[in-house]
Amino acid sequence: MSTTDSSPVYPMHAANGIKAPAHVDSDEQLFAAIDAACTQACSQIAPAWPLDRSIAVNPHWGRIGKPVRTVAGRIALFGGVRMFPARRYMREALEQGRITSQDIRTALVTCGGGPRGMSSEAELIAALEVEPTVQQLPLLIDLLDESEGRERRLPWRDAVTHQVSQVCA
Repeated sequence: MSTTDSSPVYPMHAANGIKAPAHVDSDEQLFAAIDAACTQACSQIAPAWPLDRSIAVNPHWGRIGKPVRTVAGRIALFGGVRMFPARRYMREALEQGRITSQDIRTALVTCGGGPRGMSSEAELIAALEVEPTVQQLPLLIDLLDESEGRERRLPWRDAVTHQVSQVCA
């Protein structure tokens, strides 16, 4: 096949210059969709090489590149884990002078305003008085342990621990 023709290049064979016949527009779209799906799937897998990029089974790998507030909210919702200091801690730091008015003004300028449209120092300080509550969602394992027949079997957490222990032994 001539290298001067205008046939589309298959995405997966672009490096080799393999061209598609002119009549395969739908195939080209299919290959592009497959290529996109493969790229998305691979982005969910933590790199194992080179060694300095290796992440030893980090469950948060899929969250890389997402805004920290989004990740913090999901972790609080699903795991009951707080990623940011409690507002009480921030109030204490403000009262003790570890955080100053200038720090707050600088943060407002740097971050482009506070959460939920707060734009003044007074609004942010007032928000420190209200401690937000996050109701943790139940995990699948919790729902399974509440299901029918739970009296006749080992709780899921214990069953998983037992199985993992056997494999490790």
